[in-house]
Amino acid sequence: PGVVYSIELVQSGPLGIEIEKRRDAAQSAIISAVVPKSQAELAGLKRGDIICRRDDSDIEYSYNEFLKVAKSGIRPLAFNIRRMESTTLHDNGGGSADAMHRKQAMIAAAEAREAKNKALIKPVPKVKE
Repeated sequence: PGVVYSIELVQSGPLGIEIEKRRDAAQSAIISAVVPKSQAELAGLKRGDIICRRDDSDIEYSYNEFLKVAKSGIRPLAFNIRRMESTTLHDNGGGSADAMHRKQAMIAAAEAREAKNKALIKPVPKVKE
């Protein structure tokens, strides 16, 4: 879901974005902040954008993968981003892309806690009379 945009950051030095820190570094790289007047802002990047590979596969970069590429200093740095546009958001109940990802993360965390709690609950043995 969402709209895919091609991005190319050509200036050496900082990109001007912060990536949301993830507990599981294999999860998608999501932009958590864009530095004002940076090359990222000038390129149109926004909070909540999901960073994807540029090979037309629409595969998302993991947090670790993107940090490695970004810190390599190789420029131009070309990638795609997937953004939830307002028309798409209304179909999904409204809200920002960032809010939608946070909601998905909260649901996943709740499911994980529930599974963990189920594993901890021991069946009560029947009392013999």
